[in-house]
Amino acid sequence: MLKKLLSKLQLWKGSTDFMKKEGSTVPNIPLLPGEKSIVEMPKIGDHGVYTVKEVFFKVGDIVKPGQVLMTVENHELHFEFESFCYGRITTTPPQGKIKEGTVLFNIEGIEPTE
Repeated sequence: MLKKLLSKLQLWKGSTDFMKKEGSTVPNIPLLPGEKSIVEMPKIGDHGVYTVKEVFFKVGDIVKPGQVLMTVENHELHFEFESFCYGRITTTPPQGKIKEGTVLFNIEGIEPTE
Protein backbone atom coordinates (compact mmCIF):
# COMPACT_ATOMS: atom_id res chain seq x y z
CA MET A 1 0.00 0.00 0.00
CA LEU A 2 2.68 2.53 1.01
CA LYS A 3 4.86 1.60 -1.98
CA LYS A 4 1.92 2.18 -4.34
CA LEU A 5 1.11 5.53 -2.73
CA LEU A 6 4.69 6.71 -2.86
CA SER A 7 5.07 5.70 -6.49
CA LYS A 8 1.91 7.65 -7.28
CA LEU A 9 3.47 10.66 -5.60
CA GLN A 10 6.68 9.97 -7.59
CA LEU A 11 8.68 9.73 -4.40
CA TRP A 12 9.44 6.03 -4.32
CA LYS A 13 12.23 6.16 -6.91
CA GLY A 14 13.76 9.41 -5.70
CA SER A 15 13.32 9.32 -1.94
CA THR A 16 13.96 6.12 -0.07
CA ASP A 17 15.47 7.73 3.03
CA PHE A 18 12.45 6.72 5.10
CA MET A 19 13.60 3.07 4.97
CA LYS A 20 17.27 2.84 5.90
CA LYS A 21 19.51 -0.02 6.87
CA GLU A 22 21.43 0.95 9.95
CA GLY A 23 24.32 3.05 8.63
CA SER A 24 22.98 3.15 5.04
CA THR A 25 20.33 4.85 2.92
CA VAL A 26 19.72 1.82 0.68
CA PRO A 27 16.18 0.35 0.73
CA ASN A 28 16.25 -2.98 2.52
CA ILE A 29 13.37 -5.08 1.32
CA PRO A 30 13.61 -7.77 2.65
CA LEU A 31 15.79 -7.79 5.76
CA LEU A 32 17.99 -10.74 6.54
CA PRO A 33 17.76 -12.24 10.02
CA GLY A 34 19.62 -9.96 12.43
CA GLU A 35 19.65 -6.94 10.11
CA LYS A 36 17.99 -3.80 11.45
CA SER A 37 15.99 -1.13 9.67
CA ILE A 38 14.89 2.33 10.71
CA VAL A 39 11.62 3.57 9.18
CA GLU A 40 11.18 7.34 9.31
CA MET A 41 8.36 9.69 8.32
CA PRO A 42 9.19 10.67 4.73
CA LYS A 43 9.13 14.20 3.37
CA ILE A 44 5.93 14.54 1.35
CA GLY A 45 5.87 17.94 -0.32
CA ASP A 46 5.43 20.85 2.08
CA HIS A 47 2.85 19.22 4.34
CA GLY A 48 4.94 19.54 7.52
CA VAL A 49 3.27 18.18 10.66
CA TYR A 50 1.34 14.90 10.90
CA THR A 51 -0.60 13.15 13.65
CA VAL A 52 -0.16 9.51 14.62
CA LYS A 53 -3.75 8.22 14.54
CA GLU A 54 -3.40 4.49 15.29
CA VAL A 55 -0.56 2.16 16.24
CA PHE A 56 -1.01 -1.59 15.85
CA PHE A 57 2.23 -2.83 17.47
CA LYS A 58 4.34 -2.69 20.60
CA VAL A 59 8.02 -3.38 21.26
CA GLY A 60 8.80 -7.07 20.76
CA ASP A 61 5.90 -7.82 18.40
CA ILE A 62 6.64 -10.09 15.45
CA VAL A 63 5.31 -8.60 12.19
CA LYS A 64 4.98 -9.94 8.66
CA PRO A 65 5.12 -8.31 5.22
CA GLY A 66 2.03 -6.26 4.39
CA GLN A 67 0.83 -5.99 7.99
CA VAL A 68 -0.35 -2.44 8.76
CA LEU A 69 1.69 -1.13 11.67
CA MET A 70 0.41 2.42 12.04
CA THR A 71 -1.60 5.20 10.44
CA VAL A 72 -0.47 8.81 10.16
CA GLU A 73 -2.41 11.76 8.74
CA ASN A 74 -2.75 15.49 8.48
CA HIS A 75 -5.56 17.63 7.10
CA GLU A 76 -4.70 16.60 3.51
CA LEU A 77 -3.09 13.14 3.57
CA HIS A 78 -3.56 9.72 5.20
CA PHE A 79 -0.84 7.04 5.30
CA GLU A 80 -0.86 3.40 6.33
CA PHE A 81 2.66 2.20 7.09
CA GLU A 82 3.08 -1.52 6.46
CA SER A 83 5.82 -3.93 7.42
CA PHE A 84 8.02 -4.76 4.44
CA CYS A 85 9.55 -7.89 5.98
CA TYR A 86 9.26 -10.52 8.67
CA GLY A 87 10.72 -8.92 11.74
CA ARG A 88 10.58 -7.91 15.36
CA ILE A 89 9.69 -4.35 16.39
CA THR A 90 12.52 -2.89 18.48
CA THR A 91 11.27 0.64 19.29
CA THR A 92 8.37 2.32 21.00
CA PRO A 93 6.13 4.09 18.45
CA PRO A 94 5.81 7.88 18.43
CA GLN A 95 2.59 9.46 19.63
CA GLY A 96 0.82 12.73 18.89
CA LYS A 97 2.32 15.22 16.44
CA ILE A 98 5.30 14.19 14.30
CA LYS A 99 7.27 15.70 11.42
CA GLU A 100 9.49 14.51 8.59
CA GLY A 101 12.41 12.44 9.84
CA THR A 102 10.63 11.19 12.98
CA VAL A 103 11.45 7.51 13.57
CA LEU A 104 8.19 5.59 13.20
CA PHE A 105 9.55 2.15 14.05
CA ASN A 106 12.63 -0.03 13.87
CA ILE A 107 12.45 -3.62 12.65
CA GLU A 108 15.00 -6.37 13.15
CA GLY A 109 14.81 -9.05 10.44
CA ILE A 110 13.92 -12.62 11.46
CA GLU A 111 13.30 -15.91 9.69
CA PRO A 112 9.68 -16.25 8.48
CA THR A 113 7.62 -18.47 10.76
CA GLU A 114 4.85 -19.21 8.27
